[in-house]
Amino acid sequence: MNRKKTLVLLLLMTMLSGLVLSGCQQQTPTATPAPAEPTVAPTEAAPAPTAPPTPTEEAAPAPTEEPAPAGGGNLRIAVQESANVLNPYLGFNDTETFCIGALYDTLIDYDMETATIKPWLADSWEWDPDRMGATFHLNPDAKWHDGEPVTADDVVFSFNYMQQQQFPSFFAIARNYGGIEKVDDHTVHVKFNYPQVDAIRFVGSVVSIIPEHIWKDIEDGQSFPNTENPIGSGPFRFKEMTPGESIVLEATHEHYRMNPNIDTITLRVVNDETVGVMALKNGEFDALMWDVSPDIAADVQNRPDEYPNVKLSQVGGLRTRTLMFNLRRQPYDNVAFRKALAQAVNVDLIIEDVMLGFADPVGPGLFPPAGAQWYNPDIPMVEYDPEAAQEALDAAGFVDADGDGWRDQPDGSPLNISILCTSDPVSLDTANYIVADFAEVGIQAETDAVDMMGMRPRQKAADFDAAISGVNMSEPGMVVFYLGSDRGEIQDGQVVGFNFGGYANPEFDEAAQASRTAFDVAERQQLLFKLQEILAEDMPQIPLYIPQTLNLYRDDTFTGWVAKPGLGILTYETL
Repeated sequence: MNRKKTLVLLLLMTMLSGLVLSGCQQQTPTATPAPAEPTVAPTEAAPAPTAPPTPTEEAAPAPTEEPAPAGGGNLRIAVQESANVLNPYLGFNDTETFCIGALYDTLIDYDMETATIKPWLADSWEWDPDRMGATFHLNPDAKWHDGEPVTADDVVFSFNYMQQQQFPSFFAIARNYGGIEKVDDHTVHVKFNYPQVDAIRFVGSVVSIIPEHIWKDIEDGQSFPNTENPIGSGPFRFKEMTPGESIVLEATHEHYRMNPNIDTITLRVVNDETVGVMALKNGEFDALMWDVSPDIAADVQNRPDEYPNVKLSQVGGLRTRTLMFNLRRQPYDNVAFRKALAQAVNVDLIIEDVMLGFADPVGPGLFPPAGAQWYNPDIPMVEYDPEAAQEALDAAGFVDADGDGWRDQPDGSPLNISILCTSDPVSLDTANYIVADFAEVGIQAETDAVDMMGMRPRQKAADFDAAISGVNMSEPGMVVFYLGSDRGEIQDGQVVGFNFGGYANPEFDEAAQASRTAFDVAERQQLLFKLQEILAEDMPQIPLYIPQTLNLYRDDTFTGWVAKPGLGILTYETL
């Protein structure tokens, strides 16, 4: 299970407990949900020697309906992609990861609002005294959808199968995973290669548990789509699927951890956003899975009479949109140049014109303010100051050497920044505004727009000057993956990790690694604050904004919608 899958699992779990048919009064048992989230955690699982951290988020404006007694029903959700695989180790797009999160369980889940790990398949767990391993105690009532019990053998098989098959998601835990062994029928012990504060959360939330009695006969897991009657142990079971069109999941109402307030979920593919919005308006759907564009959000917000019973959920986001530089190239390796360009970008205007106000500013430390525990509030935002930018460019030697009206590099060679971006309106418009801002201070730039499929190969090949990109630092451990120097190395012509810009600073690396082994919360916070100070000083990426999470739903069939920052309305509290 990849990091995006665990994020969607949290979306689903929060959604499951609150959604009810409008006006229905039938009572059903309510289970306590245990949300999961991205697999790199800011804190460790209890029991641990340090005090639990404080909540990491403050909710932005969100739907306020109070959950009512459940009454079942079919929740109809529009999706933009079909579920081509339901293999929990291969699912990638939003539809696949949503379904996998409903069908399969992991050992533990993560509640981002309280920054705590919670039970799921494992009722409890404890660290080894030396933090080189952990023991997980399984819920004895867990069953597969075919009625067979879930045992420690299934858990051990799942970890071993994931490793043997070398699924891409295995590499999320590979560095610190030292093996697994069965203790008894409902207990497993996982070994770590070194002590790390995130270790329990990594292994506990990354690996979906699969039934050994079914998967032991699947020799080539990499080619197994698992779309014919997949058997999991999650709160929903597979009902039916029309390839390329729809998939239906039904609540088991027998899950050991939660009992959904709805009976079925129907996900139907809509390839065009406008068509999806109109179908929602006409009552064909109850919600859209994707974040809608700022244009559509503004239209719904400004013309509510045109969208009867359609509501806009507007909550804060977690992903920081940035202008990332390729620091392997000149002059982008010049920190004075990068800082000057940061002062030249009118971020407030981009938020107002491109995002139509549906975004929040972010500082050069790149951590989102929503992650309050780890966000360093003492780092100031970059001030838009084109005059100061021009003075800094002059001082750094970036002047017009040939009289053509554009600044050149200090050695006199021409300077023309190519900004790689996707061709969607938001990304392209953001890049165009930056091009115009750079022109105001004498820097020639142009956009290099590619489709979504073309973006990642260019990043992986480090084939760009600058790029409209993004990082998600709501999970503090992700600093290593996005900005650690070893994650920016190039092997066989490809960047090995997500540090596409090639940022490398030994002081940053040392603090980042130390933050991952700091079991004391206060010590970890101090290290993460230091990291943000280093990033602000080095400016490897210009901070732009944090897009808000914008969802559309109807309130006439179901009530109890609950939105979460960065996650939106399809959350466990909603369902």
